[in-house]
Amino acid sequence: MIRQFLIALTFLLFSIYSFGQIVNDSCEVATVIPNVENNCYTSIGGETLSLNGATPNGVFGNCVMQAQDANNAWFSLTAIGCDMEITVAGAGGSAATFELTLLTFEDPSNPCRGFAQIACAPSTITSSQLNIGDSYFLLVTSTGNEEEDFELCFKDLR
Repeated sequence: MIRQFLIALTFLLFSIYSFGQIVNDSCEVATVIPNVENNCYTSIGGETLSLNGATPNGVFGNCVMQAQDANNAWFSLTAIGCDMEITVAGAGGSAATFELTLLTFEDPSNPCRGFAQIACAPSTITSSQLNIGDSYFLLVTSTGNEEEDFELCFKDLR
């Protein structure tokens, strides 16, 4: 009887903790962007792109919002060209503002333990430092810890 109670209690506590937390709240569970060739996304794999339930993950460079320990969401992508533009905006005409950080890993054998910042900017990143076929991480951060839905757009500039 006590064992069943403990199992039920564990399940309940886990459910309460995980409810509302976004799927891609850390590097280890970054949402994969399926196609970065001139596409925009408001959802991927049935999950709305949102900072609702996001938590801070530390500072990965000189980005303003990360220095304020703001909430963020993680994405991974594979470069299809050397030059790319990435934009983020509030979904549905939202006035929320966001910051983007494009990262590469310093140690490919342990990708979530060492990052090098490629670019960081509010709303739009343009980079000509990508290697075709290499993987990168993209961090979306809110400027005021808004828990807003957003749209990510990718444009191949080649």
